[in-house]
Amino acid sequence: MAEQILTSDGLKSLLQRPGTSFIEKFGRNSSIASGVSEDIWDGGGIYVFPSVASKVDVSSTDADDGAGLGTGALTVGIQGLDANFELVTETITMNGLTAVESANTYIRIFRMRVETAGSSGANEGVISADSQLEVLTMAQINAGRGQTNMALYTIPRGKIGFLKRWYVSLLRGSGTTAVAADVDMFRHEFGTSAWRSTQPIGVQNTGAGKHTYDFYAPIELPEKSDIIVNATPTAIADVSAGFTIITTPK
Repeated sequence: MAEQILTSDGLKSLLQRPGTSFIEKFGRNSSIASGVSEDIWDGGGIYVFPSVASKVDVSSTDADDGAGLGTGALTVGIQGLDANFELVTETITMNGLTAVESANTYIRIFRMRVETAGSSGANEGVISADSQLEVLTMAQINAGRGQTNMALYTIPRGKIGFLKRWYVSLLRGSGTTAVAADVDMFRHEFGTSAWRSTQPIGVQNTGAGKHTYDFYAPIELPEKSDIIVNATPTAIADVSAGFTIITTPK
């Protein structure tokens, strides 16, 4: 099957359409072991996309993340998709170690961030949004970060996405003299069980290295498509990655 791409003339026309916007996604996995394949997100390991929509329980590992309780995160905003893959957002008032139930149900969460905080200015513990129906974490804010770092996204219902640009940055781990990594973007179209490679690359360095690629003809992503970045290093590594997607109404 031929790859669906957008010509430069088509891109200029697209950017003038009402409802068109840019999505900037970025992620980090600060410790991937040698020879282990992991996705680029705060939780480490392989990210599991939920199979059903669910309310989420939001809690922290630190009691100071709570309105009226301490100095950390007071409220947290969630951005994601509901059971119909429509965009939904809400703000959670934190209650420290005690889980707070979301008002919305989510089939996807692609961003979570601290909206208000106490004197420390950020979350003091790890804040997680856990599915109530499946044993998985849908989003996680690591301590002090203030928002998720998830190199993943899902195209909302009624939208078409065009992958315009992506990058990966590789740092060597503690005690490592050199490191290389196989990095790829994988995408999954709704209604299929298959994930496929978008653009595999190799990155290597002895300190810091970065690869950036701008698609001359952006790749089309149908509605409800998932996209995620994965890396497999030759030694313990700290990997960051991100991408730019243009979305427009169908």
